[in-house]
Amino acid sequence: MGTMKSSKFSLLPILVGVLLVIGIVVYFAVADEQTYRDPYFGLTTEVPTNLDAERQAKYEAEVIDLTMQIETREAAGEYVLDVYFNRAADYQRLGKLRLAFEDFEKVVAGDSTNETAWNNMGDIRIDMGDIDGAEQYYKNSIREYPTEMSYTKLYKYYLEYRMDDRQNALEPLLLEAIKTVGPTPLLYVKLGRFYIEAGDRDKAVAAYRQAAVLDPDNEAIKEELREALAM
Repeated sequence: MGTMKSSKFSLLPILVGVLLVIGIVVYFAVADEQTYRDPYFGLTTEVPTNLDAERQAKYEAEVIDLTMQIETREAAGEYVLDVYFNRAADYQRLGKLRLAFEDFEKVVAGDSTNETAWNNMGDIRIDMGDIDGAEQYYKNSIREYPTEMSYTKLYKYYLEYRMDDRQNALEPLLLEAIKTVGPTPLLYVKLGRFYIEAGDRDKAVAAYRQAAVLDPDNEAIKEELREALAM
């Protein structure tokens, strides 16, 4: 009888060990799943800023005040998207990227036409190292509220971060912007610059001429047109 009792006791550490291993496996499985869902939030969620001590303190104080406003106004059932937007902007200035992104998410969930919030979310993804993922947020801005600014933001993104496929992306993007937003001098100038880079003089001249018609007193446009004609 004594031998059997000793045998049962010896199984207890083994059982505890098995349960511990199972727990560890489950923990890392959940962690892997969360990382898969949003790997870039698993990296740095804050970036260094160049704020001096005075501005740092100013924005931190604003965050505290805005947080109190949110809590008070939400308790009263009031509209608070503007307060979330302002707090997100302060978080972004402070380099607190996760908190800024989460507040901008609340903004676009309540007002999908807020192009600045979408574009700022794209900027945050870039700051967190998710260059490719940023594209969708800039596109969301165009889809929900197409303006010259929203198209320009995506245009700059392709220029700065998507060098390999910008030739295929920029021309249709600018032509879509002109069709959707309407012809503007800035859009035609960008189109002219694109054609200059692509080596298409005739299309560049045509684009600059359109820009000059829309803004006949703009000397900078006239100069770029003269340079295109001289090619």
